[in-house]
Amino acid sequence: MPPLSGQTKAESCNKDLSFCWFEDSVRVSGDIWVAQDKSEKSIEVSTEINCLKSLKLCARAKSSMFLGKIVTNADFYQIIRWDSNQITVRGEVDPCETETYLINKLDRTVFLVSAPGEKANTSGCKGILGEPKTVTYKLGHKQRRMRLAYFIFLSTILSACTAQQDKSWLIESYDNSVITVQHEGNTYKARCDVSRSFNNAPSVADPNDVHVFKSCDMAIELVGTSVQPFEGTQKDAEGRIIVMWAVGSTLALRSWRDERTPWREDEFVITSVTKKP
Repeated sequence: MPPLSGQTKAESCNKDLSFCWFEDSVRVSGDIWVAQDKSEKSIEVSTEINCLKSLKLCARAKSSMFLGKIVTNADFYQIIRWDSNQITVRGEVDPCETETYLINKLDRTVFLVSAPGEKANTSGCKGILGEPKTVTYKLGHKQRRMRLAYFIFLSTILSACTAQQDKSWLIESYDNSVITVQHEGNTYKARCDVSRSFNNAPSVADPNDVHVFKSCDMAIELVGTSVQPFEGTQKDAEGRIIVMWAVGSTLALRSWRDERTPWREDEFVITSVTKKP
């Protein structure tokens, strides 16, 4: 992540490098979310957020202990607004709770605002979260220590996404749950792992937020079609935005219409990658 021309690393980052703001990218990290309401508990979890202005996207990785082992996972979030002093990021959105991240350049702070979701007043949500309430958390540091492996993990994911800019994926075939795709001179073969639909719309009556399907059948109608990469925004003739990308051993295909309608995602496990002759 290079600094601006004429800008030193010290000017771009704070002393412990937990907050770095460059012209087209931002990286922040911490290991505790401190509740600003004293009646609420703080959340102890290592978090790192990397944002890329060109992709209008942030990758958030979090790490915690589970059965004596460090477990790390990552999610991608949409940047709602990026101005000269603040970035606003849409975080988790479900019927019970919604999250928004605010990254401020001037005071080098990161806040997480947890607000009631559309169905926060239902008995199901109250049974999990209690009475609806907006709570604000500030990212802080319980321990000052380096998290090199953690940073590399997240940087690798972002690099994979960046490399896919303006490069489409050609779906060559889909047979017996195995998809064959051409991309950047390589042939990918991958088998269906899971297919899910995520409900982001208040108009959908089913209270379940996630539906799991038996097969990755989205690819069937797309055979012979070139699919735009992850950051693509072009709609097809039916008004759908369809994108494809690969991270690690996962190949993913996603389809949706807009931010307020459910979206479908098929995930495949890559079994082989060969250079096209």
